[in-house]
Amino acid sequence: MSEDAKLKKQVLRQVAETHQHYCSIMEERLADEPLADVELYFGLVAKLVGKLEDRDKPLRAAAQEMVAESAASLMSQLGGR
Repeated sequence: MSEDAKLKKQVLRQVAETHQHYCSIMEERLADEPLADVELYFGLVAKLVGKLEDRDKPLRAAAQEMVAESAASLMSQLGGR
C-alpha cells in the first residue's frame, strides 16, 4: 500500500471517529434546545444530506452550494433572537 493510501485510510478513520463524536454531541445538545432551534438544525442537515446524495457532484461543490444557500437564511434566523 502506498504512503498516500495509508495516510488516506488513517484520515478516513479519523473522519469516521469525529463524525460519530459529532452525532453523539448533537443528540445531547439538541435534547435541551427549543423546538424551533431543533427544526432549524434539522432543515440544515436535511438540505446537506440532499446535496450529498447527488453523487455526480463533487463534495467540494456540494459544500459550496450548501454554504451559499444557507448562510443568509441562517444568519437571519439566528440574528432574530
